Amino acid sequence: MLTTTEIHQLIAQMLPTAEIKIEDPLGDGVHLKATIISPQFTNLNRVDRHRLVYQALGDAFSGPLHALQIITRSPEEV
Repeated sequence: MLTTTEIHQLIAQMLPTAEIKIEDPLGDGVHLKATIISPQFTNLNRVDRHRLVYQALGDAFSGPLHALQIITRSPEEV
């Protein structure tokens, strides 16, 4: 199982200038929420933004990560 810290680190490697918040709202370590604000999201649609996040997480979804709600914003959208 990936910790919130490990998920944060994976995303930060792909999006080093991003503001990243990883939460475990149910406290089960399985159903997590990621809020990511990054200038790299400027002029990207939601699908392309999520692709960047999935790319950062690599094969985590095929193993330890079960559910991750992803919220992406550019700094202009905050």
